[in-house]
Amino acid sequence: MMLFALPAAGAGWKPAEIRPSSATLAEVLAAYRNAAGRAAPGYENRRETWTYVNGSHQLPVAVAVRGDDVRVDVTLDGASYSAGRLGGARWRSDANGIAHRTRSDLQSDAIDRLPDALFGFRPQDCELAGETGPPQDAWVLADRPAGDRVHWLYIDRTSGLLVKTIVREGKVVETATFDRFAPLHGVVRPQHWHVSDGSAADDLDVTVDSVTLGDVPVAAVELPPPSARRLFAALDPARERVELPAHFLRSGHIAVDVGLDGRPASFLLDTGTASRNAPPPNGQLPPNGQAPANGPPPNSQACKNTCNSQSLACIAGCAAGDVGNACRSRCLADSNACLNSCG
Repeated sequence: MMLFALPAAGAGWKPAEIRPSSATLAEVLAAYRNAAGRAAPGYENRRETWTYVNGSHQLPVAVAVRGDDVRVDVTLDGASYSAGRLGGARWRSDANGIAHRTRSDLQSDAIDRLPDALFGFRPQDCELAGETGPPQDAWVLADRPAGDRVHWLYIDRTSGLLVKTIVREGKVVETATFDRFAPLHGVVRPQHWHVSDGSAADDLDVTVDSVTLGDVPVAAVELPPPSARRLFAALDPARERVELPAHFLRSGHIAVDVGLDGRPASFLLDTGTASRNAPPPNGQLPPNGQAPANGPPPNSQACKNTCNSQSLACIAGCAAGDVGNACRSRCLADSNACLNSCG
């Protein structure tokens, strides 16, 4: 097994409760493999149904898994939202079917919070960060996937099961806690998990309702095609520019006054910068998904930001009739290769 050179687990932020451990990475990974069990033949291709519960809201969720690729579809008030992992790259798609690449599980304000570790992680991306004491005795792995935030994986020292993951970006710390473990198709896995970012309004409980093995076509895990009917659109599509009235609230948020089904409404403008839409001069990714020549140096955040921007520009350039989503799938795969080259 090849192990990559990784930054020290203590570099940057890490959960405060982690302390040194006398265990080794090999021992922890062995305990995890033994606890997780051996998947039945065909388990790598399956469909699952989940239920999301956020406060009084309950949402049905459809999950398709084909090898390492995953797609999750949620319908909210008649609008379809999707998220997943394709070619190692995380992505999201809105109600208009417009997809963009994301980093990590950090979607606290979205309905597609999807702990990546549920679908496996690469041992070569991990190092042993330490362990925690009571009330939760666990080893902690620092999982550092290329182009992503660090995922802190908590492996219970008694059972060997993955019981918690933590991801931090900025000041937001998102924790997913897994429970109700049961054997299913040869694998011991959680039937429920709770996601929290410190705000009760964002709390999410997820229950696994069914898991069915069987053939999963490529189209089931690819990006959804853009919708021919735009859910959010200007009243006059012929106009090149639409001005919306906006104003600042006392809270510091920006409110935009709109019309919704003939009724006035006020929307909050999301100013998050998790993704950037600034395209490169030629609107294309570098050949073979390599880090840009004459661009930011490898091993820099600027290099990774450039790769993400080029991915968005590439996706935006795909034709509406992209058969089988081949163009957008190539964009994501090339972007992942670009991020890997950044180090």
